Parts: sequence; structure tokens; C-alpha cells
Amino acid sequence: MSALRILIVDDESFSRKILEQCLREYGECDTVTDGLGAVQAVRAAHVEGRRYDCVMLDIDMPSMNGHEALATIRKFEDDEGIEKDDSVNVIMVTGCEETDDYRQSFDQRCSAYIVKPIKKQNLDVALKRLGLI
Repeated sequence: MSALRILIVDDESFSRKILEQCLREYGECDTVTDGLGAVQAVRAAHVEGRRYDCVMLDIDMPSMNGHEALATIRKFEDDEGIEKDDSVNVIMVTGCEETDDYRQSFDQRCSAYIVKPIKKQNLDVALKRLGLI
């Protein structure tokens, strides 16, 4: 299997570092600190023809939270004519176990949902279930 392109989106530097340490063995990891940066990175990657295989998206962030970023990414994909089967895999990462966050994430077509603290085993399970590793 070829190396993955992964985008890590989290406003907490510690969480970004943990995710990067856990995921770098699978490929190239880019990081941004907020939802707006995530949307810009996904759009730029599409234009460059180097789309991300996976976006690790924190929910609770300032300015544009993960739900808003996911909705914007999915709208961009819809506008670009990207079929649902070809859309980027988005794994929501959150410190919250609230049912509303979980439901909203899947309503917006997230691919998986992981609750912090981040554990490599949980990441690996999600990536395997998505067929990425």
C-alpha cells in the first residue's frame, strides 16, 4: 500500500504532536491549527492533484470548529462533483463524548470518530476499518 497523505487539524500543539507521532509511519503528515486552515489545505491539495487520504479533524477549535470545517469540506467536494465514495476520509477527534457531537459528525458524513486521549491502537483500528492501512 502506498504512503498516505494525512492532514492533522487541532488547535492544541500537544494533540498535533501525538497524532503526528502515531501517524507518520503511514505517510506524509501536514498540520494546521484550525478549521479554516483545514478547508484551505483540502482545497489546495485538490487543485494540486495531491488530495489527502485522511483528515484528522478536532471538533472544538476557535474561529471555525470541526463541524463547520467538515460541512465546508463536504460542500466543496459536492460542488467539485466528487462522489461520496471518493471523498476524503475525515476522522473526527474530540475530547467530548457528547451524543450531539457524535450524531452531528456522522450527519455531516465523517468517516470515523475518536475520543481523546489519543491512543495509537484506536487510530489504527479506524484506519484499518477505512481501508487506509
